[in-house]
Amino acid sequence: MKNTYTCPKCGSKEIITPSYSSSSSPSAFDTIPLTWLGSEVQIKKYICSDCGYVEYWIDDDADLKKLKDKYSE
Repeated sequence: MKNTYTCPKCGSKEIITPSYSSSSSPSAFDTIPLTWLGSEVQIKKYICSDCGYVEYWIDDDADLKKLKDKYSE
């Protein structure tokens, strides 16, 4: 859904991507922690507003590298 903005389950083009304003912040379910001091990577949701199918993506290449460095063995 991230690249095509088409739902793979129902074919709908009605895809929404909630974002956070400066007055709100992502919940623990929208981030992956990197350190105890609050460093984290944000997960972006892509939601089909017709059938409810959801995909989660990390859009920032720098964040992907941080995760790889932290969690790879």
